[in-house]
Amino acid sequence: MPMLIAESHGNPPARPSPPKAPGGSARARRMETRYGALTIEREDMIQMPAGPLGFEERQHFALVPFPDPRFSRFRLFQCVDDADLSFIVVPYDPESGEYEAAELEEAAAALGTTAEAVTLYLIVTVRSTAEGPILTCNLRAPLVVDQPARIARQCVLSGMRHSIRHPLA
Repeated sequence: MPMLIAESHGNPPARPSPPKAPGGSARARRMETRYGALTIEREDMIQMPAGPLGFEERQHFALVPFPDPRFSRFRLFQCVDDADLSFIVVPYDPESGEYEAAELEEAAAALGTTAEAVTLYLIVTVRSTAEGPILTCNLRAPLVVDQPARIARQCVLSGMRHSIRHPLA
């Protein structure tokens, strides 16, 4: 199944210099967000040259544990330039079989690396209903993160096979 990359450049991005913590410091920094105070370490920083879909101008993020320990399965993809912009994400479970090996390889190649070097994160949406919250994730446009290089892209898969509102168990 072909994959379209949200960034329109034909070549993988150049490897960026290691990102700095918010404020330009190479040390950890605390940041106040709608989820509470976060401590952002240098190794949490992720550069996203094309930004997430709809937020292309935002390119500096941190991937940190979700602040509330009750929700430890989730991570927070927090923009370090805008405390109000963050995405709840969940690591993709390869055992689920939602993606074919060719899709994973193509996503990794877009970052100039291998499938073994990347982690996919699925963006989570929380909807309030009369019956309680409903959590879904976007399988059609996962975040592809090369953690050692600290770079990411959001990949948009072609076709309708992957849902943008896949129920989370």
